[in-house]
Amino acid sequence: MQEVALKLISKISSLRDVASFRPWLRQIVINVCRGSARRMRPELHLAQSESPEAGELDFGRVAAPPSNIQTSSELVDRLDAANRLMQQALSLPP
Repeated sequence: MQEVALKLISKISSLRDVASFRPWLRQIVINVCRGSARRMRPELHLAQSESPEAGELDFGRVAAPPSNIQTSSELVDRLDAANRLMQQALSLPP
């Protein structure tokens, strides 16, 4: 809320039509939330490999995260969890 308030105060001069204040403020809130989510999102990198049929890229595997993980068993557990999550996401309807 503080970040939204700061943006509101700093950008109020860019509001052209007072009647459109609510959608204008809503967009500020959305942008602040997206920025916050981007900063908090853990980074998972998808492994890109060519599938044998039709030469298409396969995004069904999760690549190993950067080497900031302490033990190999923790790495295996995280990769397994990430792969399960990726498979579940890929099974969702469009």
